[in-house]
Amino acid sequence: MSASGGTADRREVIETAALIAALALYITFEPEIHGRPALILPIVAACAGYALWAVCTGRATPAQLGLRADNLATATRAALRVYGPAAGAVLVWFAASPVPAPPADFYLTLAVYPFWGIAQQFVFQSLLHTRLIRLGTAPWSILITAAAYTAVHWHSPRLMAITFPAGLVNGWLFLRRPNIIPLGIAHGVLGAMVYYLLFGEDPMARFLNG
Repeated sequence: MSASGGTADRREVIETAALIAALALYITFEPEIHGRPALILPIVAACAGYALWAVCTGRATPAQLGLRADNLATATRAALRVYGPAAGAVLVWFAASPVPAPPADFYLTLAVYPFWGIAQQFVFQSLLHTRLIRLGTAPWSILITAAAYTAVHWHSPRLMAITFPAGLVNGWLFLRRPNIIPLGIAHGVLGAMVYYLLFGEDPMARFLNG
């Protein structure tokens, strides 16, 4: 192995460890962060800022970050094959359940939650999963990424029961067709449906009043 290759490998390990430490910090304070715009919006801005910095400094290309147009159609079709039936199942459950009709906030959440979904997929797929792949952990990288994704939802056992299989699916889709745009949009739309139509909760109310 060349010296430059060894340096690159060490940097990957260090950056991966730093990312895991940051996720652990987020997990620790997740109950305080959840639903609070003063904390959520800076996280979204930081993700966008890091992506811009990485591209401008040559550390990564948009394609390496999963921000791609060349496979957008195929990645979208792959996501729809999984999340289309999942959304249909939530609608069927809602129609047969006593959960009340969602408030107007539901439609606002449908419009804005995909941005939060893309930010989360950027962290877990573009940053964590791609580093794990470069470190040679695939396909175990799917399981590790799904476990990390589930851990940030530890405050809700119901969400953990959903996010673990969703994390496995997201990792599998990303490994085959690396593109976070359809994953993030599906995350946002289905996430809004789960909160309002499955759980009968209104996360946007806390966000608007936070």
